[in-house]
Amino acid sequence: MRVFRFFTRALPPAVLFAAVLALALPGCDSDDRPILRICDPLDLVVLIDTSGSMDDEAAALCSNLDVISSQLRLDGINLLMTVMGITENSGNDPAAYSCIGGNVADVLGTAVPGGDVLDAPEDWGPAVAVVAARFPWTAGRIRVVVPMSDEAPQDGDPCEDPGADRLALNNAVATANANDVSVSPITGTGAGECVRGLAIDLAADTGGEHRRSLAPAQDLAETMIAAARATCSRGPWPPFQ
Repeated sequence: MRVFRFFTRALPPAVLFAAVLALALPGCDSDDRPILRICDPLDLVVLIDTSGSMDDEAAALCSNLDVISSQLRLDGINLLMTVMGITENSGNDPAAYSCIGGNVADVLGTAVPGGDVLDAPEDWGPAVAVVAARFPWTAGRIRVVVPMSDEAPQDGDPCEDPGADRLALNNAVATANANDVSVSPITGTGAGECVRGLAIDLAADTGGEHRRSLAPAQDLAETMIAAARATCSRGPWPPFQ
């Protein structure tokens, strides 16, 4: 029988992360078959750009958290997942962001390692650096950040590479690597070639994997599952390749 524990991560007073899922292993599937651990436990933080163009992606993520967590547990992945906005808790359609109860700026601060300031809902590059450096990571777990956006990582579009967006990515890479964090970005339907290229570079330089969502209602859940699986596929025995 499947057993899921839903709880709130212990944080400083008045701080709440709304989507924290703990999946306890070992266990059994619906047919009482044993589930074997094939991956070190994951501490995964999803960062959602809350600008209006991301409403579809946010709705697809929030409505599929049970599907995502159930599949990963059946895969044998022990997961703690936290879902956060960047500087806001919701976008144009608050219902689409129902699984977000806090944002990086409020919870972890706006000062970005390297000297920048986190001040826009599309700032997924600076947000990665802040989370990598200050998130209360659980000891003994693989650390993964999954930013979701369709715009450039520094203040949104236009995308500048070379320029501010490349500098934000370079800083995110340096901070993530200094804190043993892998980054696996998911780019949304409106992301252009420049944005996707930066996301690909961020993943490659931190041991993560870039994924692209083309139809969120149909593919976002599997895209999130693939992002988590990718972290398990970097060892000597890659079970999901």
